[in-house]
Amino acid sequence: MGREKLQWQLEREAAEQEMLSKRKELARTQLEVERGMKDVKEQRDQLYRKLDLLKAQGIEILGPNMSVLKTSGAGEQSQVQEVRGFLFTFFLN
Repeated sequence: MGREKLQWQLEREAAEQEMLSKRKELARTQLEVERGMKDVKEQRDQLYRKLDLLKAQGIEILGPNMSVLKTSGAGEQSQVQEVRGFLFTFFLN
């Protein structure tokens, strides 16, 4: 009977160690996810600040395809679009 009890205690200790190890791993993963989310938020905020600066200069990004509207001081609008590394300007009067 003492042998069975010893075996059970060893198995229980091993299970507790495994559970402790998994909790530590989970805490590390959770910290990594939180850091990643913070980084994404900072990058998003920085992007919005840059977009606001461009908009204040009369340059407005229209969407994910990165087409751009640029308004000059005279009210003239042109559309600038990048296609395969080349910039094209279209005047919209």
